[in-house]
Formats: sequence, structure tokens, C-alpha cells
Amino acid sequence: MCSLTCSKICGLIMASLAIMASMATEGYYAWKAYQAGNECDPLDDNATIPDVCVYDELQVRSYIGLGEGIVGTIVSIALVIGFGMPAVSIIWVWVVWALGIASYNAYCFKDYHDTIKLQLNVTDFPWDTVNDEDYGLFFITAMTSLIWYGLALLIIIPAGAYLTHQFRNGNRHSHTFVHVATISHNNDAFEMENKRT
Repeated sequence: MCSLTCSKICGLIMASLAIMASMATEGYYAWKAYQAGNECDPLDDNATIPDVCVYDELQVRSYIGLGEGIVGTIVSIALVIGFGMPAVSIIWVWVVWALGIASYNAYCFKDYHDTIKLQLNVTDFPWDTVNDEDYGLFFITAMTSLIWYGLALLIIIPAGAYLTHQFRNGNRHSHTFVHVATISHNNDAFEMENKRT
């Protein structure tokens, strides 16, 4: 019983952190989407144009990231429900979601890494100046998201697997005992049918 409770509590904590991570993702990409929509044509000639306006792929990533944050928040709230009830199918929906998002962020991480090296014409990655441009910020965001989802999956998958195992064992045992002990063929509907005739 303790391990079931611990598994649920661990899952609820990770689900709460998943909500916060999704909201942070949503906030960052909402800011970048706002920049892409409103700061690309400045009225002042001396104003600096953000990199998100210069590179189309960063604009697209901003809108995809905004959707990722919104859907991620919804799916993470469902994860809280999944661990709270527990509803194991909801837990596994989040796991599939997290694997997909981690894969997409791994692709973005590699793409931004190669693009930054190509733009600066260097062979070694410039870790000390990576946050000077938007590409660097997008790179850091993809890396942070990738690390977060990796750590969350390392904790949520075992917790979900344990709850699934407990759920299946509980259903198997309760089905066996309930089926043998409580099924009765006396049905009021049949008795009412016989009284009418």
C-alpha cells in the first residue's frame, strides 16, 4: 500500500511540474510569437529587429511552440487527474505526448546547434556566447525542454507502469472474486414480467 501511495504522490508531483514546464514553454513562445507578429516592421528606423523576424524557421517554431505549450498544459492537467484517480490510460497518453515532444525538441536542438555553428563559421560550439541571439535562445529552450521531458519520463514511466500493474492485478482479482461470489440470476425485471401475465 505504501508503494502505491508513494507512486501516486511521485506522479502528482511530476505532473504538477509538467504543468509549470508547459506554462513556461507557452509563455516563452507566446512572447516570441508576439514579437513575430508585432515587432517585425518597426516604425523607428533605429530599432533593432529581433532574429525571430529575420528567420522564417524561428517564426514557425514560435507558433508551433505556442501550440506545444497550450496542448502540453492541457495534457499535463490530465496527467494530474490520471495520477489522482488513478486512470492509467491518461498517464500513458501523457507519456506518448512527452515522447513525441521530446523527439521534436531533439530535432530542433540538433538543427539549432548546426545552424549556429554554420552562421558563426566555427567548428566548436560557442557555449559562452550562445544566448546573444534568438537562435541561441531557441537552442537553450529546446535543450531545456529536452532535458525536462527526459527526466520526467524517467520518473513517470516507472510510476505509471507500477500503477498499471496494480490496476491490472486488482481488476483480475476483483473480477475473479466478484464473478463467482456476487452474480445472481434473480432479476426483478423477470419477476415483473411474470406478474403481468
